Amino acid sequence: NNEPHICTRECEGSEPKICYYKGTVETYVTMGSACGACPTTQADCFKPQCVPADGYEKAILTINRQIPAPSVQVCVGDTIVYDIHNKMKGKSLTIHWHGIRQQGTQYMDGVPMVTQCPILEGETFRYIFNTTTAGTFFYHSHSALEKVDGISGSLIVRDWKSKDPNGHLFKNDFPSHLIFLMDWMHTLSDERWPGNQVNFVGQGPDSYLVNGHGVFADSSLVLSSGLTPIKNYTVQSNSTYRFRIISSLCLSCQVELMVEGHSLTVISTDDRPVNPVVINRIVMAAGERYDVVISTDQEPKCYWIWVRGIDACSDVYQVAVLRYEDSDCEMPSVLPFLDTTAPYYLNPKNSRCNDDTLSEGICLNQMTSPEKTPSVLLQQQPDFRVLMVSNFHTYDTNDLFQYNKYQNFFVPGAGVVVAGMLNNKTLTLPGSPLISQKDDIPKELYCGKKCKYANSSSDVCHCLHVIKLPKNSVCELIIVDGSVPTTVALSHPFHFHGHYYYVLDIGILQPPYNETVAELNEKLQSGYFLHGNMTMKDTIAVPSQGHVVVRIYLDNPGWWFFHCHFAYHQDSGMAAVFWVGEMDDLPPVPKGFPKCGNFKPNIPSCDYDGNLY
Repeated sequence: NNEPHICTRECEGSEPKICYYKGTVETYVTMGSACGACPTTQADCFKPQCVPADGYEKAILTINRQIPAPSVQVCVGDTIVYDIHNKMKGKSLTIHWHGIRQQGTQYMDGVPMVTQCPILEGETFRYIFNTTTAGTFFYHSHSALEKVDGISGSLIVRDWKSKDPNGHLFKNDFPSHLIFLMDWMHTLSDERWPGNQVNFVGQGPDSYLVNGHGVFADSSLVLSSGLTPIKNYTVQSNSTYRFRIISSLCLSCQVELMVEGHSLTVISTDDRPVNPVVINRIVMAAGERYDVVISTDQEPKCYWIWVRGIDACSDVYQVAVLRYEDSDCEMPSVLPFLDTTAPYYLNPKNSRCNDDTLSEGICLNQMTSPEKTPSVLLQQQPDFRVLMVSNFHTYDTNDLFQYNKYQNFFVPGAGVVVAGMLNNKTLTLPGSPLISQKDDIPKELYCGKKCKYANSSSDVCHCLHVIKLPKNSVCELIIVDGSVPTTVALSHPFHFHGHYYYVLDIGILQPPYNETVAELNEKLQSGYFLHGNMTMKDTIAVPSQGHVVVRIYLDNPGWWFFHCHFAYHQDSGMAAVFWVGEMDDLPPVPKGFPKCGNFKPNIPSCDYDGNLY
């Protein structure tokens, strides 16, 4: 009912609670019957169960008829109990708790056919897990493309402010000061899968939403009185506010965010603190979160909050308002064009972040953490070094479309038919969960020997891509964008479930490549990038034609999904599964845990008289 939950409270001195939530998932609609005369009558846009979005009527998927889903805000040490009831017709889902490590509750990670069976129509699945670390998280469907259509919401875990290394930088941390970003299409996601040749070509956004609100205006940037309401954030003069920004994006563009007339002090990324950095724009990829402090030391009035797509999405934008409480301000009907003077970015797009002369901003590998990096991660050589090259296989349609051949693909543009890959393998998931029914999965599904000839992007192998590594080992993961250069410079965001990245290097190799590759290898071998305060992440963007180097301490046994967080890329196969440890390292399968799988009884035989036996 949009009222604050009992667990949304001041955490300082609070005892842990068990926090119960219930979510009903169903197909719904924006600007539907619940919205009355919205937007002509603005008050109707806030009626119960009205989802105005950007004013464009379309079918959506919701939890409790809300976009975004209800915000879960708790304190460290609380136990979250969330019942997900599926009322969608003919659809299944799982819910992933993005950034929650699930150590000890591995069965709650919410990845279909990796950590659980999908929740079928009419079923209820109860997620139960403890909150062991504070931070800004979110939750979303991990099934098919349902996140694109609206199934995502914020998950905030607060600690005592006195324990926050950056707690002295802000006075206020309100539940309402949450900037939840969604990219928004004016069709259902399934209408763009696998992709069209003529109508609604590609999978780009038509709009963005800020906390489920926005306008869809023409390119003249004129806001009329008949448009849907935009999100307002109220502040008082001469104070400091923590704002939590969640990039619940799904599509293949990063976004940049700025607040008119105000700088942003970055104090956290994903759920881990960083030593403060002052910037005026932030570039975010799908799955990332950043906490910033805004000082309200400007003239009391209203200021625009700008969200705009990057590269292929640069003409798609959204706005919200930072409103000083003690001002009597009205926003102009014409939006100002985004100020381009002297920007200083966090994560400048596709930059050479390994270049000491970088002047347009600061990258994640140049930031530091107030937390000490565990000594096990500082050994000169890791236990394992894993190279992951992301790429696309471009199909010859004469080869793809043949009788009795059903390979995964999608169409990102007219005349282009591709599949996402990691190391020339496109992921095919089994019919049973790896974590609980491993013995039911046919061995021939795994990549194994059948993929030994997949040595280039022209050789694709469709298989169950599993990388097995020992528990408590150190993995140095090198993620490389191996795609062919195009006019669209995609920066793929990669999310690793259950673990943290410790960021060593981000960069773009320059010609002559044999020399720069040799230089990178030499630095890796010597431990050049290691230091005692490395930035921690769970989602990181790889520059177009570039690379990212991270270390991971594999202290959390289980089956952990690793994937590009662009929904269409993930669903086309740009993903893998890391199996950490042994099956004996896992807690027992929960009592009554659902099972699923293939049903293939033996085909009956007939005797000479035609009788079945």
